[in-house]
Amino acid sequence: MLMLNPEIDPINHHKTVEALGFLPYWVRDFCLHYSDEEGKNCDLVGYMTEQYGFGKLYKFGSKLVSKKLISEYEEDEDMDYLAAYDTPVGTVYFFKYAIVALPRPEENDYFITRMD
Repeated sequence: MLMLNPEIDPINHHKTVEALGFLPYWVRDFCLHYSDEEGKNCDLVGYMTEQYGFGKLYKFGSKLVSKKLISEYEEDEDMDYLAAYDTPVGTVYFFKYAIVALPRPEENDYFITRMD
C-alpha cells in the first residue's frame, strides 16, 4: 500500500499521488507477482527497468539517509520523500522529479534513479 509522507501538507495529497504517475502501480504489480518468499530472490530494479521500457536505468550517486535523499552534488538540496511502498525486498521511496529509491537487499543499499 502506498504510504504518503505524514509531514506533507494533507491539502496537497491528491497532487502528490498524481505526480507519482505509474511508479507506485509498477511497484504494486511487483508485489502482486512475488510472494514474500519469492520476492527475496527477485530483482526489483530489473522489474522496474522492464516496466519503464526506455532502456537501462541510470544509477545516481545519491544516497538515502533516514528516508531523505542526499544528492551527490553539493549544490542540490536534500529531499524528503513524498511517499513510500513496502515490498518483499524492502521499502521503495518516491521523491520529486520522478526520482525513486529502489531497495537492493543483496547489496544492502538503494538503487536511486529518475524514471520520468
